[in-house]
Amino acid sequence: MADEQIKTETNEVEPQPAAGAEAVEAAATSAAEGSGPPTNPNMKWYIIHTYSGFERKVKESIEARVRADERLAPKIGRVLIPTESVTEVRGGKKYTSERMFYPGYVLVEMDMDDNVWHVVKSTPRVTGFVGTGQQPTPLSEEEVQATTVVVIITVFLFGLYFWLVDFLIGRGVDYMFRWFSRL
Repeated sequence: MADEQIKTETNEVEPQPAAGAEAVEAAATSAAEGSGPPTNPNMKWYIIHTYSGFERKVKESIEARVRADERLAPKIGRVLIPTESVTEVRGGKKYTSERMFYPGYVLVEMDMDDNVWHVVKSTPRVTGFVGTGQQPTPLSEEEVQATTVVVIITVFLFGLYFWLVDFLIGRGVDYMFRWFSRL
């Protein structure tokens, strides 16, 4: 049987997915993405300035601190690094890599208080928050949406550009020479 069945208190049978590799991967992916809405309505997005090139380490450190201290779980939500996939053609081969959209910056969704500020600020390789003075400035919802839209548009335009280059280098050049030779 592919699915395990568990009886509830009312003796109804509910199918449960088997605890195979696919179920574990799906659970890990959804937990890592933090795709659910924040549980704390006071959470706002803040920008953290980090050492350039250490954005992933900072993200991992903040997430590890949240997992280690259960009091931080309702205060710190998602930690995002805005990235885009870049496809390059080198030596006739396509290479896809991740590029930081804002190098040296990490977005963190949190309910700011003194304890949370201190935990994030004392994270290794974090130089500070973006804002005026000692008080970090949260992003407005419009700014978060605009950042998301800019990333999506940029990824779309890069994809379109590389599709056109592939078309022109591959089979399109032959068609263009035929068309221009008729003029």
